[in-house]
Amino acid sequence: MNDWLQRYWSTVCLISAVALFSWSCADNAHFASSPGQQDDAEFSDALQSPHDTGWPEDVEPVDDVEDVEPDASEPPDEIEAPEDPEDPEDPEDPEDPEEPEEPVEPDPSTGPLTRTYRILHWNVAGNKVNQARTNTGMIPELIRFIDSHNAHFVGLNEICRSQFDEIKARLERRGWPQNAQRFARFAASIPASGMPSRCGAFGNAIFSKLPLGTATRVELPSDGTRESRYLLCAPITTLNHLRFCTTHLTPKIADGHNRRQLNKVFDTLENYYERGDTVLITGDFNTEPNAASMDSVYAPGVDTPNNRNNRGKYRELDDNDAAHCRGYGEATGQYASGGACGQGRKIDYIFVRANRVVWSANTPYTASARALNRNCGAGNNELCSDHRMLTGRVTVKVER
Repeated sequence: MNDWLQRYWSTVCLISAVALFSWSCADNAHFASSPGQQDDAEFSDALQSPHDTGWPEDVEPVDDVEDVEPDASEPPDEIEAPEDPEDPEDPEDPEDPEEPEEPVEPDPSTGPLTRTYRILHWNVAGNKVNQARTNTGMIPELIRFIDSHNAHFVGLNEICRSQFDEIKARLERRGWPQNAQRFARFAASIPASGMPSRCGAFGNAIFSKLPLGTATRVELPSDGTRESRYLLCAPITTLNHLRFCTTHLTPKIADGHNRRQLNKVFDTLENYYERGDTVLITGDFNTEPNAASMDSVYAPGVDTPNNRNNRGKYRELDDNDAAHCRGYGEATGQYASGGACGQGRKIDYIFVRANRVVWSANTPYTASARALNRNCGAGNNELCSDHRMLTGRVTVKVER
């Protein structure tokens, strides 16, 4: 009995051992071939690769996410990629906008400047009335008015070079810019060879309390005489877009010479305007405000019985004086007859483009023709010129 039991349990143990061995081997074989185990191994290798973080090849990860550099060991879906893979940091791209900036208040320093100037114009008749001399009394009379008017700009017609030099010297002594090349310009209409020796060349001049740049001389259509006609202008060096000019047009009206010269002058001024310049111009135009040729000069706002049908772009500083032939202005000639209001003819002007004028009750533009000066000659009782002096004041806009 004991032998049989011993053989029985030995057989059971043997069978159990064989069965247990077979099951263990099969189970080990199953785990060795598991797909999940292969996937885990591949994923682990991928994270260890320095070239594969889960981003497309042509896109780099955002460099700054809460000041933390992206970690390649973390799943890539924890970092958002830029929506534009070609230019992720382009601020102009509407799909990658920058933070909106705070509103910026307009800078008043970038707008036009506003400046008020006093201007004096005079045809001094330097040869015709003053015999090309510097000692007739005309020069002291001019200086007196420059001082009393506190003029910034002076335009003179029919002046001898010798008279110009004397005026320049006197203004220098009064503190005008000491460098003569900075405040005075002269241009000849007739060369010295065609004038008395004491005159030198004969022409036009401009003076300025503000420093002048290089002057330009724009030739006007010839009237067939020996006297050349031109527009003389110079820029103000301390302001980028301010220019002062003078001219003296031919008295030959009927044959169209005056009109052609007039058109050339204002065509040139419009060219300056297109460059951004404000131009102050004085001159003896030898034609009246209500002449048909002047309709293309005066702005439509100048519309009175004394001066109608205007279609130009300019205001004359004496065109708004209700007490003195409004729209026409005061006479500037020698005689007190003729003209739109019977007070005498106006042929001398100070013009500014209308849209450059700052005009209000507090800043009116004005001009006045002074009485004929009779403080000249040997007895100090003769005419200083056959033209009245014209003084004006205007506030203008000047581009920076």
